[in-house]
Amino acid sequence: MIAVPERLPATAPSAMTVATTDGGKQWKPTTLVDGEAGEKHLNRIVVGKAGTWLVTAEGGLVLRAEGTGADARWSAIETPYKGSLWTGLALADGALLAGGMRGNVVRSADDGRTWTHIPVAQAGSLTGGAVLADGRPVFVGVDGTVVVGDAAGGSFRVRNLDDRATLTAAVALPGGAIVASTLAGMRNLVMT
Repeated sequence: MIAVPERLPATAPSAMTVATTDGGKQWKPTTLVDGEAGEKHLNRIVVGKAGTWLVTAEGGLVLRAEGTGADARWSAIETPYKGSLWTGLALADGALLAGGMRGNVVRSADDGRTWTHIPVAQAGSLTGGAVLADGRPVFVGVDGTVVVGDAAGGSFRVRNLDDRATLTAAVALPGGAIVASTLAGMRNLVMT
């Protein structure tokens, strides 16, 4: 069973955000940031090692919460990559990764305050990811893209599936494999 915090936001890829203050019994529309940044498509919620909440967004933005619950103050942080960021991961060492269009990854070593750009050559757009038991990040995406990073998330290598199936999400399994969702169902992938 998953414990739902008393106060929690949820996003959808249309700039829609709802929040609960009663552990999920009721949800109400809310705005995380004002202006154009608040109108971006919001794609993935990531919670960092320090408990900081972030939301990957289009236009190379990551929304970042300072504080928690109703007292959280959200701000839009620009990353060096200006395309859409569709997924994100929190690593054991506290680093944060966001992945998006055309194999672009951004990395933060300061809890999401600043970001560096890590283009991953020959990778398709990144749509999901997971962290393996050994700490390595794995992103999956369109065109059968599987991107495996080192444990620090500083460098990546690309592997494309022979059938180039679009991979939409991933969950890490014990022993170094992931389960990836595809448009045709679920798949086990062994990471080496």
